[in-house]
Amino acid sequence: MKSFINLLILVFLFSVISTLTAQYTSKDLKNGSQKLGKYTLDEWRTVIDTTWGEGLPTDDKLEIFDLFWNTIDEDFGGFHNLDVNWDSLRNICRPEIEAGVSRGRFSGIMSHLYLALNETHTNVLDLDVYHEELRPGIPLLVCQSGYNYTDNGHFGAGLTPLPDSSLLVYKVIEDHPLGLALGDIVLGYEGIPWKNLYRQLLEAQLPVTSHTEPFWSFDLYVFGGSSDKSTEHIWLTSAGLNWHLFDTIDIVKYGSTDTLHLPTSDLIGLDAQLFCTEQMPIPGVPMPDHSKIDVSWITWGVIEGTQIGYIYVSSWVWQDGDDIAFTHAVNSLIDLQTTGLIIDSRINAGGQTQTANGGFRRLFNFDLDVLKFAERSNPNDHYAMKTVTSGGCSSQYWRLSADQFLYNRPIAVLSGPASWSAGDDNVLLLKFHPMARIFGKPTNTGFTCFKAFGNLNIPFQGWFGQYAPMNGFLADDPDNYLMHVGFDIDEEVWLTQEDVAKGEDTVVKAAMAWINSMIHAYNVKSHSSFITPLIDTLTITSNVANPNNHNINIASIINTLDNILVDSIPMFDDGNHGDSLAGDGLYGSYLNPLSSENVFTISASVTDLDSNYYHLLPNATRFTTIGPVLVEDFYFYGSDTIPNHGDPLLMKIILKNEGTVTTASNISATLTAIDTNAFVTRIINPNYGNIAAGATATTGGFYQIRFNDVEPDSIFAYFKLEIGSEDYVFWTNTISIFMFKDPTGILSREESIPKQFSLNQNYPNPFNPSTTIEFTLPKSEYVKLKVYNILGKEVTTLASNKLNPGNHIYTFDGKNLASGIYYYQLVAGDYREVKKMILLR
Repeated sequence: MKSFINLLILVFLFSVISTLTAQYTSKDLKNGSQKLGKYTLDEWRTVIDTTWGEGLPTDDKLEIFDLFWNTIDEDFGGFHNLDVNWDSLRNICRPEIEAGVSRGRFSGIMSHLYLALNETHTNVLDLDVYHEELRPGIPLLVCQSGYNYTDNGHFGAGLTPLPDSSLLVYKVIEDHPLGLALGDIVLGYEGIPWKNLYRQLLEAQLPVTSHTEPFWSFDLYVFGGSSDKSTEHIWLTSAGLNWHLFDTIDIVKYGSTDTLHLPTSDLIGLDAQLFCTEQMPIPGVPMPDHSKIDVSWITWGVIEGTQIGYIYVSSWVWQDGDDIAFTHAVNSLIDLQTTGLIIDSRINAGGQTQTANGGFRRLFNFDLDVLKFAERSNPNDHYAMKTVTSGGCSSQYWRLSADQFLYNRPIAVLSGPASWSAGDDNVLLLKFHPMARIFGKPTNTGFTCFKAFGNLNIPFQGWFGQYAPMNGFLADDPDNYLMHVGFDIDEEVWLTQEDVAKGEDTVVKAAMAWINSMIHAYNVKSHSSFITPLIDTLTITSNVANPNNHNINIASIINTLDNILVDSIPMFDDGNHGDSLAGDGLYGSYLNPLSSENVFTISASVTDLDSNYYHLLPNATRFTTIGPVLVEDFYFYGSDTIPNHGDPLLMKIILKNEGTVTTASNISATLTAIDTNAFVTRIINPNYGNIAAGATATTGGFYQIRFNDVEPDSIFAYFKLEIGSEDYVFWTNTISIFMFKDPTGILSREESIPKQFSLNQNYPNPFNPSTTIEFTLPKSEYVKLKVYNILGKEVTTLASNKLNPGNHIYTFDGKNLASGIYYYQLVAGDYREVKKMILLR
């Protein structure tokens, strides 16, 4: 009890001391006697007044102030979640300007005004003051900014905050004038912690700069953070860039507890170029080179000694009119069969959110329409907003239409306070991926775009201004705006002194540890995309990553598209469920015949029985019992002669839904040439719309075909038509055509229909890991093509549907199977044939 009372007394005394200190500081600032670096507040005011002189006439200064204040008052989109009295600031600042202030003092007042809005896109600048050379004693307070957040040449070292707000040296030039090395700590200046000093200098209203040029073809200056957390983080990282305001800097060397008070004069004349991003080098992965004017914003590679892909995304700036770089990075790393991806957005200068769409389409297999934006609807109400969808700055409206491929390995997303604007947006969007986990610190929270106001550089040469007219929100939570608040990340972790001293990245280590230990299903497959109701069973297989060999349960979950549960089926790794060999990490299950015509999703769940961890991979793939949708007919038009070499033919294809009940919705079809003699050069409007059961349809467009070798009187070629519903391919047809001139010289066509059933030997054989199987049908027939192992157990079903007469080609992929002998069987009506093939690793 006594110790508890003592504790209360200590808490009370601490509170009293803190209050008195705050009052003393405020009082000192008001009377100008407090020492803030080289000078007291009164001395700083004198330096500010004399450095830049009087500047514009008072009436012009008031016009600039009014233009900025009124624009913000009427059109700024970020008042939600912001604790600021905008009217009060006007009442405080305007009379001071009206009474007469110097150019530097006016710049400081305007800095104070826009910083109160706590929004990284929003500022108003006297560019001559902003770009003043940072000589010792020059009264400019430096704050890191957007892209140029990375330029730390003025100090020669990069700093990042530790939990106690001291600053860790994580990057440094060789032979630093202060002897700085990785792992050293910067505490502050003049014996005062930087976390206190920067706040005092802000209260003193020194003009603020990031001391950088705009980095795009248009003006864009950005400062600090858009939330309390990101703002504090970025001001802390700016500590080293403000050495010109102080006489001594306080440093603790790595491995020591002694504080060194070193003269900042040692830094005079430092002319370094050092781009710092709060990231440590990763072996095998090149970092973006920010020293180049034509910087490559996105770089990628595979982490040395692993199969983990790594993508640096330092901006979403549009490149060459599209999203080639990120798309290429994602595709390249997926093609390398990576076991996981790390997408590093800890430093991201924003850009266009949609730049990520090409890569996101390869990562997601479901459409995203979750992030929207609103703008002011009433200039007299700070909080009245309306959703925007198009035009101007509202191009931030975002939607992703994904394809059917899902990247189903772990995705670690690295974020931090220097990820702003589109950097905020795309980290948030990745949070919706079922395989994603976010590491680092929360993003900047600048969920908006920017807009110039009043074209200040025309009436007042050398002034620049911009602001945020919008605010982002989640579609299912329209009353809660994201600016200043953001969203929670999954694992907050940052660089540590011990790791940096060893040249290691703590955040990346945490991400890799998660990827390497995560239990999850992947490569979930439906072994037929179409099954006949009441007739066909369906084999489902899935690989499972279980790196620590825990006891686990796996299940395949079948739902309708509107998320009605159909069945949940245990999966086994016993070699008896279409899962190849027992204990090989491939799990299988059989779905009994279904009675309805519908489209179904397959999800895979994994339960770790040792830890109760559960992971669901939703909508991993789909299959259908509708149809099948097949080619009913096709014809050419626009020409009645055999084309010359390279000339096109235009082809129309008619499809039929051979189902009995359900409409096949949103049908589209892609035509590709199988024969090397032909190729499809254009597909114009391949959409057929909805096709009712028993009905036929064609498109308003056409398929444009060209031929390499053309005989005077005939053409022969094979084509494959992939038919999809809602962007998923469910049915595949083979079209074989023979074009010829009849005796009258008129161009005709005839389908090359085989005279008998046949099953060809697969090729290549032996194969590794895939092979091609061909067969022919003389008439339309219901077909089953299955693969069995040497014990007679079914491995997979390649086809189980009604097919048109002609030649049909299927690919069998044995990458998850052991070497050995396998058999494939074709059943088409009364025709049955079996052939042997050899998988040879």
